[in-house]
Parts: sequence; structure tokens; C-alpha cells
Amino acid sequence: MRPDAHGCICDRFGAVDCTNCRMCEAVCPSGLDLARVVVTSRRLGGVSTSHQGVFTALATLEAQGATTALGEWHGTRPGVRTGGDAVFFPGIAALMDPFFARESEYAAGPHAALLLLNAAGIEPRVVGGGSGHDLWYQGRFEEFEALAIQLVPLLEEALGATGGGPVVCSSAEDAHAIRDLHGVDAVHISTFLADRMSPVHESDGPRPKVAFFDPCRLGRFAGEYDAPRKLLSGVAELVDLGWNRGEEPCCGVSAWVNCNAWSKDHRISILRRAQEAGVEVLVTGCPMCHVHLDCYYDEEGYDPEEGNVVPPIRIADLAEVLAELMGLLAPDADRLKGPVLDHDAGQLRPVDKRPAVEWLDKDATKATHLCTLCLRCVHECPQDAPVLDHVLTVRQGLWEGDRSPPTLVDMVAAIETDGNPFGGPRQGRTEAYPPAMARRVMKDEDRSPEVLVFAGCVYSYQDPRVMAALSRVLEAAEVDYAVLGEEEGCCGYVDHLAGAKGHFEEAARDRMGRIVATGARTIVTPCAGCFRTFSQLYREVDPGWPGQLEVLHLVEHLDRLIAEGRLPLKPEGRVRMVAYHDACDLGRHCGVYDAPRRVLSALPGVVLEEFPDSREMATCCGGGGALRAFDTQRSLDIAGDRLGSLVEGIDVVASTCPSCKGNLRLAATKLAREGGPRLRVVDVVEMVAASLDGGGDG
Repeated sequence: MRPDAHGCICDRFGAVDCTNCRMCEAVCPSGLDLARVVVTSRRLGGVSTSHQGVFTALATLEAQGATTALGEWHGTRPGVRTGGDAVFFPGIAALMDPFFARESEYAAGPHAALLLLNAAGIEPRVVGGGSGHDLWYQGRFEEFEALAIQLVPLLEEALGATGGGPVVCSSAEDAHAIRDLHGVDAVHISTFLADRMSPVHESDGPRPKVAFFDPCRLGRFAGEYDAPRKLLSGVAELVDLGWNRGEEPCCGVSAWVNCNAWSKDHRISILRRAQEAGVEVLVTGCPMCHVHLDCYYDEEGYDPEEGNVVPPIRIADLAEVLAELMGLLAPDADRLKGPVLDHDAGQLRPVDKRPAVEWLDKDATKATHLCTLCLRCVHECPQDAPVLDHVLTVRQGLWEGDRSPPTLVDMVAAIETDGNPFGGPRQGRTEAYPPAMARRVMKDEDRSPEVLVFAGCVYSYQDPRVMAALSRVLEAAEVDYAVLGEEEGCCGYVDHLAGAKGHFEEAARDRMGRIVATGARTIVTPCAGCFRTFSQLYREVDPGWPGQLEVLHLVEHLDRLIAEGRLPLKPEGRVRMVAYHDACDLGRHCGVYDAPRRVLSALPGVVLEEFPDSREMATCCGGGGALRAFDTQRSLDIAGDRLGSLVEGIDVVASTCPSCKGNLRLAATKLAREGGPRLRVVDVVEMVAASLDGGGDG
């Protein structure tokens, strides 16, 4: 017996998760396959659902077969003619009607699609069943593959018998699943019919005012926006709801997850926009959108008499509306004659055997390690989907399954043995220290310093210029500081990025102990990765961290020193046009945007400019998330794109992250060699040091 889904109350504290709508895809710097990351994460950790998982039961029913039953049911609807002109896939709408028991008739969509095909002179062969869309997006790969073993041969055989051509689907989700997940040619009914028929409104009366709500799987996935509108414009007055193509919102739910407070408010905003546009029928080409938008009117407590609610607007399938207005389908609830398919009637056959599926494969490895963890996608997402959680879950799974990229495995091993990810000797950490900093290395008998400087691995081993600038600035400001020298070690951020959870926790506990033992009141680091690790990630290992210890990025400390008048900045005759690059770890992850801009603006002769995309909207440099270790070329291409967005006249690009500086410097060198502008790429502290009154090596 199924739980009754009729009149459900929205689970306001339910799951908040990625709907795989691809709204974020346009801003992803590396173009990763986020859907593969999300579904693999769900396979590892389970899928979060709302309503106690009631609605995910539909995917279970889908996995249990009913291929023949669904095909026969739709193929024998009143007025339908079947044959061998094409292949039509109706999906599982016949299961949704008894499941939801609403006034809307979801099976009317595929029924109407068959009538439209007939009207276009096509008598199709019907192949029923579920496409497995929801199984895939719930991460249920074994059940998806079991369904595929049954479904794909049926589709291929049907296509061969009917002369080939795409499988025609009434559901955008089914078209996507069959085409992109199963690898069988498929299209949505609107795409198939747009050049084969010109619908005409049967009645002489007024044409209804309708709007088409683009399903993600038809719009952003398939790039199809014109076909449904072309068909609708022949039978109705078509209203534009005002979204740019590719920027239209998702309905808010996919694969029966993600029904929650945000989702409910989101669908209300969609319906209210339709109401304000005077829409009588909101049309879509996806049963998931249809069901979810319907929910608003079907939930307990909805009262059309209340002043703040959206008055009833009919939600309907594209094919259903077209067939009604063309006079092919009766516009009343009596039109579906005959028995409704009941999944308790013995027509569903459980899958006997679920095949073994290799799901932690090369595709999963590539997808998750192409992510720079820059958070740009989350900023774009209207509901702040937990993308990082999914990426790290998969990386941890790959690590535990010995499937991580060799470069990252080597870096984690180097941290454990040498205290840095580069495999440099421990004593090499202090070789870049200028004399004044070398004198600041803590000894057991030393008193507690005011500030402990944690330089980090990249600057200690690979960038002596920053170490010299750091020392010079702190000495000029007469800061009471100390460094750990060879005892500093790696903060463990690379362990975290690799998914090596145990290694990260071990490194974190060791570093926390060493830092606390110094007695310093403030820890300052010039590395954005170290800063995020200290200020956020260590709390996941020890909720009591950092206690009374203040954690600052160096640029925040510089901002404070300048505000206190402790840095003697000298006037400069020349003017430098400086663009500040927001490091993702410092900006979107930690919210530090103003301090670096105040520091640069305070430097004599500096004119601060912005990248076209800056602050929360900043594009990643390509060096984050360990991408440079996984795919160096992709990383450098992203850095090149970042520099290529600058306006003319910029002299210097400044950042506050060693990964950003290193990657952007390489890209700047390549740009200059190819005839582009010559750009200096520096850390902010280098610019501060260059502006000090006086000299010396610190």
C-alpha cells in the first residue's frame, strides 16, 4: 500500500539539495559535470528527501518494470491509432494519477501527444515504462542499470522496426534520460512536431492566454525554447513571463527531492508572476514541473478566498493544451475512459537481479576533481545548494576506494612525511626567511608573542619575494611576532581537498596543538587556503577551536596596521593601475572583500580598478580545489580567461592567495609571449612593502 500523497503539507524543514537544473553551468570556470558529482554523492551518502521519502516511491515503481502495461495502456486510449511510423515513449504519467489522486490528469499529456502525432499523420509504435530519470538523479545506479537492461533493447528494436529516427517523448525528463543517459536518440514531442504541423484553434471564440514554463531538461539541457512556443502560438495567446533564455528558473524540485520552505516560496513566485501577466493556463512539458506547481493548489490549507494567495491558475501539459484547443481531446475530466493503471493490480514485476555497476569510475573522478571549489555555482543557485558537500563526499569516496588522482595521492603522502605537499625537505621551509624573520623563529624558552605568523607551504617553499615583503612590513610596523620555522608544517588544506579526511584531521590536531602552545593571541597567515582552514575547517575537527585565539588573514592585519598609522607609506610620483583579484577562499568562502581594497586604496600612487566580475561574482583563477595538480592546462586556461577579461591600461594584478598569484603569473607570462599586455601579478603585501618609506632587507 502506498502512503497517501493527496493534500500533502509542505515539509518546510525538508531537504535542500541540488536540482541539477544547470542554472549554474554558465558560470562554472572548469565546465565540470556537476550532475555526475551530485548523483555519485547520493550513491555514496544517500539521497536527502522530503515528506519522509513518500514521493521517491515513484522511482521505485519505475524501477519495477510495467514496461508492457504502460505501453499497452497509452496505446489503447480513446481515439488513438498506433502503427509503425515512429516510436513514442509515454513515461509513467499513468502511475502518477492514482498516486497523487488530484483533479489534474497527468496521463492526459501522453494521451494527447498520441492524438497530436495522429493528427500529424503519424501512427506510432508505443514503448512504455519508466526512463529511469529519477533513479539516476537519486544515485540509484544499480536500479537504473537494471531498468536500462530491459528498456534499451526494447527501444532499439522498436526504432529498427519503424525505420529509425528519434524516440518521441511527452516528458522532457524522459527525452533527456533516453538520449543523454541511455544513449538512444530521443526528442521531446514539441521538437518533433514543430516542423510537422501547424496547430489551429478549433473554436471561433477567444483564444486563452497561456505562458510556457521551460523545464530545465528541455531548455538548458536540450536548448529547445522555440518549438513549444511555435506550437502554442497557433492555438493561444502566448505570454512571455520575462525570463531570458538560460536564466529561467527551475520549478524547484527534481527526482522527488528538495521539497521545502524555499521550494514552496519559489513556486509561489512563479505562479504569482503568471498571475500578474494575466495567464489562464501555465503550460509545461515536464510532469515533474506539472506536479510540483500543482502542489500549491493541492496542499492542505490553501484557501482561494484569502487575499495573499495566488488565485487558481490551471497548470497543464503542453500536448494536453494543444490537443484540447485543436479539438482532439475533450476538455473535461471525463475524457480518460477505461480503467486507470493501478500499480497494486499485479502489472508491475520487480527486478529479479540488480547488476553490479562501476560508479566510482573515470567519469566520477574527472567530474569531481575538475571542481575548483570556488563556490561561484552556489552563489548563482537561488537556494544555495550544498555543492561543496557533494564534491567532498565523492572525493572522500574516491580516496577511500583508492581511486584518487596520483598527483593528489603523492601530495598527501608528502605532507605526512615532509610536512609540505611539494616533497621539499622540512629544513627547506626556512630557507626563504629573510634575516629578520629567521631571528623570529620560536624557541622553547621564548615568551608568548602577540602575533604568530603562519606563512604556509607555497610562500615558504616557492615564493621568497612574498616572505621578504611580509618580514619587511611587519618589522616596519614594529609588530611583536614569531614564526614556527621548521615546526610549522602544512595546515592540511591539501588533505581536505583530496578527500583524505583522516589525514586532514591528524594534521589539524597537530597544528592546532602547536599554535595554541605558542601562547599567541593572534594568528596571521598570508595564505587564503590556510586562512580558510584555520577559520572554518578546524572547527569541524574541534568545535572549541580557536577559543580566544584571533584568526586573521594578513590583508586584514595590514588593514588594521594602516588604520592605526603604524606603516610609514611614502608618496610615489608614478600612478599604477591595479586590479584586485578576489581569491575564492578569502572572498566567497570567508566573506573578506573590503580589507584588501582598503589596503590597496591607501597606497600612494595606486588607482584601484575592478575586474568585470568581482567580489561575490568574481571568476576563479583556476588554481583552487587542487585543479592545477589534476589538470594543469585547464587550470591555466581559466587563469588566461580571467586576465583576458581585464580592461586596457591595467599595470598590476594583486591578490591575497599564493595559488591565485602563481596561476595568474603563469597566465600573464603566456599572455605577454602571445603579444598581449604585460601584467605584473603580485601579492598585496608586496605592494605594501614597496610603498614603505625606507629600505633594507628586513
